[in-house]
Amino acid sequence: MTRASHTRFHSAEDFEKGLAGLIDGECTQSTVGPTDITLVTRQESGCIIQSCHSTQQMLLRGSRSPDFWTLSPVGQAAHGGRFHGRSMTSSDLVMLNPGGEAYQQVFPGQSQLAVSVPVPLAEKILEVEHRRSASSLLNEWRVKTDPDVTNRLEKLLQQILRQQDSAADIGAPEDLASRILALAMSGREATTARVNVVHRRRVVARAEAMIRSRLHAPPSVMALCEATNTSRRALFYAFESLLGRSPIQHANILRLHAARRRITESGSGGTVRSVAEGLGFWHPGQFSADYRRLFGELPSETKKMGSSTSRIGKRYTALQPDTRYPGVPESIAGERSTRG
Repeated sequence: MTRASHTRFHSAEDFEKGLAGLIDGECTQSTVGPTDITLVTRQESGCIIQSCHSTQQMLLRGSRSPDFWTLSPVGQAAHGGRFHGRSMTSSDLVMLNPGGEAYQQVFPGQSQLAVSVPVPLAEKILEVEHRRSASSLLNEWRVKTDPDVTNRLEKLLQQILRQQDSAADIGAPEDLASRILALAMSGREATTARVNVVHRRRVVARAEAMIRSRLHAPPSVMALCEATNTSRRALFYAFESLLGRSPIQHANILRLHAARRRITESGSGGTVRSVAEGLGFWHPGQFSADYRRLFGELPSETKKMGSSTSRIGKRYTALQPDTRYPGVPESIAGERSTRG
């Protein structure tokens, strides 16, 4: 039986690395101040169970691993979080399609639970035990609004993370996944989340591509409207609903995160000023003030602390495949110390 791993992260970049086995994407913070993210993870019987708590509003973008079907019960502690621009309530069970796009906003103080089941195992259980076409459930992200199911699944995942289930309780390797999916399939039918986000995603993607190509000289709102062939109002609505930010805020946050990555990666080489100027920050004092306001530390302090590994302390181990199920990690990142 594996032990739960308690990991603390003090930057969105390090948290992003901690999720690398499940999400290929980018994590940035939307609110200002120091970041403290706690991730509790346990791998059991091929499944990965996680609980995440953040002191900052975070935006997670990218694509989910095609190897896992992720189910996320939205309890009271996660009420109001947003997936794909849709606000979740405490009675929702979110079923996230393997390999799908990730547009998730986590707000300060929220705690979110999730369990990721290997796709081959999920397909077998759905087809053999539930006589359901796996593709009909796994091809699109869905939401089941059923308080009883959500509460029961949340309680089960919390018990596993607290190690209140013994190895005997879990049984054979497929039994845990079978229990989880039996809960998810019970109660009301899940519905395809038909949120009208296709146009908004297209607007954000085009605008963001333009912003990223010109981090050193961010485009104006007019330029973004012209590039996306949309009005100012529609542009701002697309960004606010999917990213929780205006286009201008998003551009500034991306630039500051890019600066932090470059400062961290430069080590002893390069200077803070050269990084700032490379991203179009021509006033050192203003750059330092904006940087400190967002991250809670000066650029010089980030550079002094060096790489993210040395800042956190212990190295974390990458997800390793489990030989029983293709694509299933053998181990999860080890426990990290807090920033000293």
